Amino acid sequence: MQPFTLARSGLQDLEFSGEPVADASGQLRDGQPRERWHELSVYRRDDGYWVVRIAYRTSVHGETGNDYVEVINDAGEVEPLLSLYNPAEHVAINADALPPRVRAPEVVRDIVKQYDLLVCGVLKALPARVESAS
Repeated sequence: MQPFTLARSGLQDLEFSGEPVADASGQLRDGQPRERWHELSVYRRDDGYWVVRIAYRTSVHGETGNDYVEVINDAGEVEPLLSLYNPAEHVAINADALPPRVRAPEVVRDIVKQYDLLVCGVLKALPARVESAS
């Protein structure tokens, strides 16, 4: 087991020992960096609890990233937790700053679609990793 320190927006960092179970990043699209993306991580702590990390990252002027970390009882709570999160919550769209032919709803749809794909990847990785850890 290894030590981890996870940043949490507005809260003290969470420190624990455990193992990574699944992770996914939406930073790149077709090999090119995105302006806005999410990173998802799932860990199993030494004490049997699970940790889910949802990070929003942005390089857009006027937006700030966000780090959400939740400790849950078991792997069965991962999917509901990821489903309740609003991936567009921290997106601050200035419609005047968007490139021509790009509309705010398209930006939000892209963020949500990207997040949903990451969730699918994490959930797909979760059972296989959990079974092999037993």
